[in-house]
Amino acid sequence: KADPVEQAKSKYMPVKTRRLLKKEHGTKCSISTCYRPSVHIHHTQMFALSKMHDPNYLAPLCREHHIIAHAINLKVQEKRFA
Repeated sequence: KADPVEQAKSKYMPVKTRRLLKKEHGTKCSISTCYRPSVHIHHTQMFALSKMHDPNYLAPLCREHHIIAHAINLKVQEKRFA
């Protein structure tokens, strides 16, 4: 389990956090059925709201799954504010 994370001052992700994610997930997309390399780190809790880079809420994703994750977030927000 990761240590408690302080509020981030910027969107820049600390090297320590990146290393921890690489150790836990390797270099592949974290979607179990995907074998493409991860090229994005997705905040499963919106960074704009949490201002944290908590490894418990980060997922290394390939480009395609990152696009899908943001499309899902957008649909949820549209439903919430409709």
